[in-house]
Amino acid sequence: MRKNDLRVLINGDSSLFQRLRAWYRGKCFCLKNLIQALTKDMCFTQEEIDEIKRRVSSTKEGNQKFHEWERVAPTVAEGIAFLRSEIKRLSLEKDFCIQGIYDLYVADNEEDESSKREIFARFGLPNVLEKSN
Repeated sequence: MRKNDLRVLINGDSSLFQRLRAWYRGKCFCLKNLIQALTKDMCFTQEEIDEIKRRVSSTKEGNQKFHEWERVAPTVAEGIAFLRSEIKRLSLEKDFCIQGIYDLYVADNEEDESSKREIFARFGLPNVLEKSN
């Protein structure tokens, strides 16, 4: 409410019309201030709009990457299963080779030609001893 409106309301010499007008104007300003206070935070600044747009595009990009990953996930799972089976196969092959090397070492220390021939045959090399002599 303005000072003039307050004076009109208090002043006894003011007409009824002036008093009603001052009272109405005061209520209007009060209502206007209330509406402004309530709606002040309803409008976004340009920075807030830009931030919202950035977050929306980031969410869309993340969603797109997620769908791409879902599309290739079965292929990746098959690849992982294959690699695990290869690890197991190679581990068994390594154990077989290490055991063969150990057996060959023991047979060589004992100078056992028949055991050496058997070990080389196990590795698919039955004629190694004939070629080395």
